[in-house]
Amino acid sequence: MQNKIEHLYFDMDGLLCNFNKKCIEIMGHKFDEENAKKCWKKISETSDFWISLEPYNGLDVFLNTIIPLLNEKNISYHILTGTSSSSDCERDKILWVNKHISKWFKPHHVHLCKSKNKKFYATPDSILIDDRPSNIEDWIEHNGIAVWHNSDNETFEDLLEKIIAVI
Repeated sequence: MQNKIEHLYFDMDGLLCNFNKKCIEIMGHKFDEENAKKCWKKISETSDFWISLEPYNGLDVFLNTIIPLLNEKNISYHILTGTSSSSDCERDKILWVNKHISKWFKPHHVHLCKSKNKKFYATPDSILIDDRPSNIEDWIEHNGIAVWHNSDNETFEDLLEKIIAVI
């Protein structure tokens, strides 16, 4: 029998906002794990990188649908987002939330950590929604429930179906 779900964590970059579109704009290509150091350097050199990420099309409709469902089931919801070494990353991610999704998320809903440390939030009654397979694997290894979302190939409607299946 599955535990009652208590917490749902949304990744931010690549799930709620279009990280790769901004990478293409500043580098000419998507973020590349094989050249991660070069990519992170370019991101760090772009002063408005984090605050200027665009929300994905349909984000408002998705949040207007999923948040009432979570409230109805008494599931707390948060953003769990990785930080970079960029000096403005943490501040600008909070500003991004305030600018684009403050109707649903307040600053206390936002948890900032190195991506590799997301797994430490995992519990048997928590779900992570993320676009990075490594975060999904780590979360599951730490006894959490995880839902992978590929923003390149899946819609928010697809994601909504996946979430409903596990809550």
